[in-house]
Amino acid sequence: MEPASPPRGGSQRRWPRALLAAVPVLLGLRLVLPEPRDQVAWVPLAEAARVSAERGRPILYDFTAAWCGPCARLEREVFSDPRQAAFVNERFVPVKVVDRAKEDGENPPPVASLEARLQVRGFPTLVVAGPDGPALNQLTGYRSHRWVVRFLEYAASGKARAARPGDGRRSVTE
Repeated sequence: MEPASPPRGGSQRRWPRALLAAVPVLLGLRLVLPEPRDQVAWVPLAEAARVSAERGRPILYDFTAAWCGPCARLEREVFSDPRQAAFVNERFVPVKVVDRAKEDGENPPPVASLEARLQVRGFPTLVVAGPDGPALNQLTGYRSHRWVVRFLEYAASGKARAARPGDGRRSVTE
């Protein structure tokens, strides 16, 4: 049996040339087109409890860190999605809490205290809490856009409730 001969017309050579030509174009578009922007109306941590009480909405804490790849993905895929950002803005008082322990050696006292109280053990972590601080539900890690949307819809439904010591409830975690 004879080995198959390449098709005529040099079509095998066209693909590498086309790819080589496409790479600079795609890189150029990446530089020209803006990065999707976070569209959530984040509230400063110091104002969260007051705003939550005024609006009658739970607080959505987004615990994140500058070095965290999954955190950037969450921001890009969920918080930059206009539909999801509108949902978060309508149903929650969103608060972005940036952990600086790795960069600065420690966090500012309000961040350290909040992370300890809400038992934040990794990033990203989303915590839905009442204005007085009890955690209603928690999601640690980032699996997908869909997973976070389901978590947010459940938290906004009002079915989530504060866990009481010894009641056996566990938070939603990744």
